[in-house]
Amino acid sequence: MGKIIGHPTFGEQTPYVEKRIEDMKIGEVGYAKPYALSFDEDGTAYLNVEYLVVPHPEGEYRMKIRRVGKDMKDFEIDVRGVNYKWSIGKPIYVGTPEEKIVPICKDYSVFLHKLKTKISNIFRSHRTC
Repeated sequence: MGKIIGHPTFGEQTPYVEKRIEDMKIGEVGYAKPYALSFDEDGTAYLNVEYLVVPHPEGEYRMKIRRVGKDMKDFEIDVRGVNYKWSIGKPIYVGTPEEKIVPICKDYSVFLHKLKTKISNIFRSHRTC
């Protein structure tokens, strides 16, 4: 049989209510899985608002989201510190209605990534050694 070493600390249990991104209230902050966010070739960031959001970062739920307005596009998404590599391309979410995949903003890091890749490929193809 196992044992507990030390003294666990207990607090009030906060009731957890499952919630989707689209159900967040203005000013509310939550954490979603990073693959709720995608980027197309033009640099537009899309958010699948059907994904679940939790009140605190836990497990894969590490991408911080804040609802900043009443429109379905009014979200601030903080990707700092998220250990995930997004791919660039048309967002595909099987079984999700198109109106639930909303364009949030243009993100110019897509253009920088594509430019770095292009420059890297040019140098790779022109090596003489």
